[in-house]
Amino acid sequence: MLPFSPRTVREYLPAINSIYALLEVDIHRYPELENKEVLDVIGLEKSLGVSKLSYSMAIIDNWFQGTDFEVERHLSIRKHPTARWSDFIRIFDAKILEHQNTIPVIVLTVSKSGHVTRTLDQQVFEHDFEKDSQKVLLLQHLADQETKDYVSTDDIRHVIGAKTNAVVNKAVEAVRTALESKLKLPPNNPIIDSKRGSGYRIDPLYSIVLVD
Repeated sequence: MLPFSPRTVREYLPAINSIYALLEVDIHRYPELENKEVLDVIGLEKSLGVSKLSYSMAIIDNWFQGTDFEVERHLSIRKHPTARWSDFIRIFDAKILEHQNTIPVIVLTVSKSGHVTRTLDQQVFEHDFEKDSQKVLLLQHLADQETKDYVSTDDIRHVIGAKTNAVVNKAVEAVRTALESKLKLPPNNPIIDSKRGSGYRIDPLYSIVLVD
């Protein structure tokens, strides 16, 4: 099985961390689990969704190639009776840290006044949007989401006071263009990601810090 791209792993890391946390807590809390051949994370299906859980488990299975464990659907499977789940958690933890340390994150700050900054190699890049403009409200609303899920265009239209979806699309494109130019963002990774039928979100490559 070919490894997943860094961009794909980056997108699914929050879900993978949820899977790790559930298994790690259960294994430490219930020593009797060491005797089980299979561990189940089906309980995460409701919070993560079927597709996200399945894809995350496929990534994890890729990480465990060549070990005494394998992963399929919502199951973690011990292939050899002498293998220990504590070793599974140790390998899992190391893989997460490995990918967290190799996947870059671009950090931006956005103030209430519309001032956006990025520090790169000790140089500060900045851009000012008009205070309380649709562009600022758009950035703040997307950055304020607790998850990386897409926000519907209708929801954004209501928040930023846009009359039509076309106005939302125009605001999104204006933010992308301005910040790519002024903050030297990678052109192949627009700060606002879109998906037909789902809406918009901040691309997982970026971490936006909201400041006063």
